[in-house]
Amino acid sequence: MTILQILNQLQETSSRLDKEEILRKNKENALLQRVLSVTMDPRLNFYIKKIDQVETSVLDDESDTSTTLDEGLDFIIGQLSTRKITGNAARAALNLTMENMTSEDREVLRRVMLRDLRCGVKVPTVNKIFGEDFIHVHPVMLCEAFSAAGIERIFEENDEVIVQLKADGARASIAVYEDKVIVQTRSGEILDLHGRFDFLTSICPGFVIDGELLTRKNGKIESRKVSNGIMNSIGHGTADPADVARVFMKAWDLIPLPTWESKKKGNQKYKDRISALRDVIAQITDGTIELIEQHIVKTPEEANEICAEWMANGEEGAIIKSPNQLWENKRSKDAIKIKAERTGEFRVVGFEYGREGKQFAGMLGALIVATDDGKVVSNVGGGFSVDQRRNWLGYDTPEAMMEANLIVELKFNEVIKSRARETYALFLPRFLVVRYDKTETNTLEELQA
Repeated sequence: MTILQILNQLQETSSRLDKEEILRKNKENALLQRVLSVTMDPRLNFYIKKIDQVETSVLDDESDTSTTLDEGLDFIIGQLSTRKITGNAARAALNLTMENMTSEDREVLRRVMLRDLRCGVKVPTVNKIFGEDFIHVHPVMLCEAFSAAGIERIFEENDEVIVQLKADGARASIAVYEDKVIVQTRSGEILDLHGRFDFLTSICPGFVIDGELLTRKNGKIESRKVSNGIMNSIGHGTADPADVARVFMKAWDLIPLPTWESKKKGNQKYKDRISALRDVIAQITDGTIELIEQHIVKTPEEANEICAEWMANGEEGAIIKSPNQLWENKRSKDAIKIKAERTGEFRVVGFEYGREGKQFAGMLGALIVATDDGKVVSNVGGGFSVDQRRNWLGYDTPEAMMEANLIVELKFNEVIKSRARETYALFLPRFLVVRYDKTETNTLEELQA
């Protein structure tokens, strides 16, 4: 059975158990393992988001001299992900490679490049069959959504509590080794920041700095829209060096590298980790890394007052943290968000054209979005600029936009039950940004929390 046939077989069933059985039957297929690994590994970046459709091959499907799928994978890993060739040369070389592949292998490679095998299988299922961390899962500790009971518990358990500003940037980790520094997004994608943080090897080798990346120009922190655009261009490998030089981090944690890499629960209390981070940042004089704004409070009322002031100044919200929190590779019950408005990540599953005779006729009128669990489906018609409507969020055609399998961040007021169907919908949703750094959406339970 060919790889495409296996993928199509997986696509034909909606049953998770059936998908697991198909994978189990093909568990020893080394090429399938490689296709899954290359597609799902967040640390690989091929730097080509739009792929020209190759309608025909210069070879027929029976040729013995065609480029194999294995060779095609070698090419995108060895030439594109390493940026040995870039830009138009990379696109031309990719087209030539695909032209010399059989139609089935060409289709599989196209899906690998788009990071979507179209078989309805996600990382947890693959790791269940092929082994824990067969697909790398990036270590990250997350906060719990707002919970009055959770916040009350943190104050009851501690004489003093930490209130931190909720930074409005791109979550990232800076892993500092003896001889290198690796910057990764929340999903694990490696960012090329032209050595911007390499100086850390002489300051804190053996640690990981956790925080959010933002951009600053002329001493002023730029808007989420501007910084997100720069971070997207960095992810695509097309960022101008002058833009990269505007990137800095607001940091809030310093994690021992062995703890982070093992993904096991740490034994250092947060008050000690933040103290060590403060000592590291004291050695950095150019503002490349700053400590996130924070306060020590004794009561929920003090925390609410500080949070209200931040929000009045246009900030997104705050995080309540226990000083005794231990680092762990999951959502921590000892760190809870406080936010004035709700936001969430959703997958684009369809679109609508603007109404005929109206301003946006022939352009993007609305996106149809859904959560991956299928419980929330909603139309989003607000928040787009005219340019975003006209150029389909940066893609040449609506088909290309759909092919990209986008995840978008939306702002909304509430999750409500749809009257006409079993799913939930969003009340007053507004488009914020495309989230190239995310691979999964929120669930209904997370959105309601």
